[in-house]
Amino acid sequence: MAPTQSNKKMSMKELQAANDALQAKLEQSQQKYSQLDIKYRKNKAAQKKLRRDVVVIPKPKGEHGRDFNVQCEMGLDGPGRRGLYLNILATVRDLIAAEGLDRTLWFRQQDPVKMARLYVTARDRFPLLKQFRNDWATAEIVKQALRNSRHNSRNKGAVPNSGIGPTFENGNADEMMDDESGSDAE
Repeated sequence: MAPTQSNKKMSMKELQAANDALQAKLEQSQQKYSQLDIKYRKNKAAQKKLRRDVVVIPKPKGEHGRDFNVQCEMGLDGPGRRGLYLNILATVRDLIAAEGLDRTLWFRQQDPVKMARLYVTARDRFPLLKQFRNDWATAEIVKQALRNSRHNSRNKGAVPNSGIGPTFENGNADEMMDDESGSDAE
C-alpha cells in the first residue's frame, strides 16, 4: 500500500513534538550512562585499592600441628572468628568430596587439576584465603582432612594397613608424604 500524501507529510508541530520526545530520551540515557560510568570507576578504584592493600602471608616455617597452628596463623583464633574458621573447614571438606579427591591417597598424590579447582573455589567462597601465598592455609586444611579421613577409615577397618607406600622409622608416613615440599623450608 502506497503512502498517501497526508501520511507522508507531518505537520511541523508533530515533527517538533517527536524530536523533543527523542531528545528527552537521549538526555535520560546520557544521564543514566554518566551515573553508571561514575559507579563503574568508583568500583574499579576500590578493587585496585583492595588489591594493593592485600597483605600476602607466607607459610610459617615448620609443620602444622607441631610448630604452628593454622587457625592462629590465619588470624582466626580471636573472639568471634572461630565461626568463620569452622565454616572454612566445613567448606574445604565439602570441596574435597565435590572434587572427588581420593581420601586414601596422600596430599602429594592427589590430582593437581582437582587441587587447583579446589583452591580456586575456596578462594572464591572465602576471599580471606587469597592472602595466603600459594594457598598454603587451604593446603594445610586439606592435608589435615585427608589425614583424618585415612586415620578414621583405618580405625574402622575400611582401609587396611596394607604396607603399600613408604614406611618410616617414626611411623609418621602420613605427615611425611603430606608435606608437599619434603622439607620444612619454604
